[in-house]
Amino acid sequence: METLYTMRHPLQRSLIMIVRVVVLIGIIAVATTDCSLSGSDPSASVLYQDGIVEILPAGSDTWTPFVAGTPVSEGDELRTYAEGSVELELPDGSVLLIGPNSHVVIREMGMVEMTRKDTTRLELVFGRVRALVVSRPEEAGLFEVETENVTIGVRGTDFGVVHDKEAQRTDLICLDGTVAVESKEKGAKGMEPILVAANEGLSAITGVLPGSPQKLTKDVIDRFQREMTLNSERAKELLKKGGRYLEDSGEKVVDGVEGGVEKIGDGASDGADVLKSGGEKAIKGVKEGVFGNGFSLVPLRRK
Repeated sequence: METLYTMRHPLQRSLIMIVRVVVLIGIIAVATTDCSLSGSDPSASVLYQDGIVEILPAGSDTWTPFVAGTPVSEGDELRTYAEGSVELELPDGSVLLIGPNSHVVIREMGMVEMTRKDTTRLELVFGRVRALVVSRPEEAGLFEVETENVTIGVRGTDFGVVHDKEAQRTDLICLDGTVAVESKEKGAKGMEPILVAANEGLSAITGVLPGSPQKLTKDVIDRFQREMTLNSERAKELLKKGGRYLEDSGEKVVDGVEGGVEKIGDGASDGADVLKSGGEKAIKGVKEGVFGNGFSLVPLRRK
C-alpha cells in the first residue's frame, strides 16, 4: 500500500541526484580554472620605449601604434621598426627587451595554479631580443624563447637571441647563467639539450644540426650590450643583484667576463670568420650575423 512518503520518495531522490550533478559540474569547472593561467588577464608592463612600436592584440587582425600604458597580454604580438625598441616587465618579474626590426609573439604568460609554475613562452618571428630572467629553481617555472629552428629554455640568466627569418638562422649569446638549447631538426630527436654557459654563443641554421657552444670574444659581448642596452631601473636592479651593474653613463659594465669593470670601446671588431663543416672552411665577410657586420659564430656540423 502506497503512502505519502513512498509516493514522494522517488521525487526526493531525483532532486538529490540533480543537486549532486550540479555540485559535480561546479567542482569540474573550478578544477579546470585552476589548471589555467591564474588571473583574468596577466599582463606585462612597459618599462621603456623608443621609436615606432606596434601591437597586434590577440584575436585582432589590425596592427595599432603601441603607447606607454598599453597592457601586453597572452596572445598579443609586438613589432618594432628600424629605430624602435620596447622593454617590458613580465608577470614573473623578468625583463624582456625587443630590439629594432623585430616581431615577437607572446604565446604564454602567467602562473599555472595547479602546478604553481610561472610560465612564459615567447616566439621570435624575426629580429632580436634580450631577456633578463629572474633566478628560480627548475620546478618553480618555465621561460622559453622559440624560433623556427630552436627552443631556448632558461631558469635565471641574461641572454640574447637573434633570428634571421630569410636565412633561417638563429644566433644565441649567453651573458650570464646557463641556457639550454633544443634543436627542432629531425636528426636532433632524442638528443640532450645543448647547454650554453655565460660568455658563450651558439648558432643554428635550418637543415643543419648545431655544434658545440663557442667562447665569445669581449668585443662581441661589449658590442651586443651596447646595441641591446637595458635602460629601465628594474633591469638595473636585476643586474645589480647578479653583480653585473650597468652604470648610468652606460660606459662601464661589470660583466663578469674578466671579473672587473670594463670600458666599452668605440672600435669593436666587425667579427671573426664563420666556420662551416667543423671548421674545415673559413668564410669571411659574412653580413647576416648577429650584429649586422659579422659575428663570431659557432662551427656547425652537417647531418
